[in-house]
Amino acid sequence: MRSINYKNYLLKSMRTKRESVEYFLDAIKLCLVIRKKRIPLTRKEFKIIELLYENMVNIAIYREINEVIYGN
Repeated sequence: MRSINYKNYLLKSMRTKRESVEYFLDAIKLCLVIRKKRIPLTRKEFKIIELLYENMVNIAIYREINEVIYGN
């Protein structure tokens, strides 16, 4: 049930995060696309990459990564 809720959240909140033509996160297919090559990710891997992707100019601390993986 939890994975279905997360998938629905992804579908509602963002379709495809495009920052660059070279690379982007595809929330629908849960993958990272680099130069037209799709790298499939697990749900947890996607969450971590998403956190890092959204905070490219900031440092993600261990606590934030832990919260993304395991919740509060």
